[in-house]
Amino acid sequence: MLGKLIKHEFKNSARQMLTLLAVVILVTVFGFAAGNTISYANSNNLNASVAAVLIEVVFMLSIFSIYIIVFVQQCESYYKTMYSLRGYLTHTLPANELELLGSKLIVSFAWIVATTLVCIGAGMLVINSITGGEFFASLNRVEWSLMAKMLYSKTGISAAQLILYVLLFFAIGVLTSLLFIFFCMAVGQLSTKNRKAVSILTGIGLQFLLMFISTSVTRLFVRRVVNIEITRTDLSFYPPLVMWTFWGMCLAVGVLLFLGCYLINRKHLNLE
Repeated sequence: MLGKLIKHEFKNSARQMLTLLAVVILVTVFGFAAGNTISYANSNNLNASVAAVLIEVVFMLSIFSIYIIVFVQQCESYYKTMYSLRGYLTHTLPANELELLGSKLIVSFAWIVATTLVCIGAGMLVINSITGGEFFASLNRVEWSLMAKMLYSKTGISAAQLILYVLLFFAIGVLTSLLFIFFCMAVGQLSTKNRKAVSILTGIGLQFLLMFISTSVTRLFVRRVVNIEITRTDLSFYPPLVMWTFWGMCLAVGVLLFLGCYLINRKHLNLE
């Protein structure tokens, strides 16, 4: 049933999301064309340099705005299909609350990942056009193998491990952010009035609680590091310690938020 729900969620959200991704592509085409017209290659031309900077700023703001819209749209879709009048149809499906929550979380995560990849690719293309092709050329001139060796000699982390760490950092961050919003919505729908206000207050209170916990853990972490003799040539223990501490905290928070959403939706559902 989970697979059918995921397919259904993709089908329902495809039109809006593909439209937003199409807007990203159109903005990229405009930025790419403008960047080729006014190139950074002519660095002695002040007007060209100023125009290139303005194009880059406008493009980045546009891409960032679209990215925020995508995230907000996913959260809004979750609320409408779970707690509004449309929620009555959702909860009549032959699926349990775990499958409903899981499918919506997976689809929201997939769309955000897709948007991220498109935005990164668009940004690289426009920056490369503005710099007259110098951006990609500079990437080709980098001695990646040498940098990988230096990274491993200093930290004990290979290039593949670093890429994996970045991907996990991104994935855990997105999932935790979605679950944070979903949980605040779940708490807010318990109220018969002022649901948005209750959700916002829940988010603020939960954020302060998480900040307090993270600060306490960070202090313990700093004491741990201070008690270990650190030399400039031996830092191999440090990155894994940072990563595992961060992942442990995020995973614990994510699991608690997921369970909180599941239990509220299962036992205390209060549709509009």
